[in-house]
Amino acid sequence: MAKVFSTRVDIAASAERVWKILADLEGYSAWNPFTPRIETTFVVGDPIVLHVSFDGAKPRRQVEILRSWAPGEQLCWGMTIGPAWLFRAERVQRVEVLGDQRCRYVSEDAFAGALSPVVELLYGGKVQRGFDALGAALKRRAESGAAQRTIAR
Repeated sequence: MAKVFSTRVDIAASAERVWKILADLEGYSAWNPFTPRIETTFVVGDPIVLHVSFDGAKPRRQVEILRSWAPGEQLCWGMTIGPAWLFRAERVQRVEVLGDQRCRYVSEDAFAGALSPVVELLYGGKVQRGFDALGAALKRRAESGAAQRTIAR
């Protein structure tokens, strides 16, 4: 059974605006405390290089595989350690439309496999705090004038 870490944040901005912020990888360092840098081609099957900052520590590099990129719908990547039965993780981010200028950002990471209890023990709390910080920062960015300047670039 998979352990899922998640955050859900209601945002007073259009889903389109939130997706533009999520797709602007160059702008992450200005607002994203959990993953201040991401490198990818947005081609499914290609690597996605994440620079993850747990609890404000120096970012550590983590390479995963882009599993899906459907602008306006879903962004997903994942990884395995050894065979899939040993450990696998899949991160899904999506934006749900709640109204004309309202949406909900959802981020979920499912850990599964024989090593998942160990990974959960070592990183689970850090992942959850990172997701919560990212969600709050995305909300601030999308609801602020800074988001409008980012989108206009």
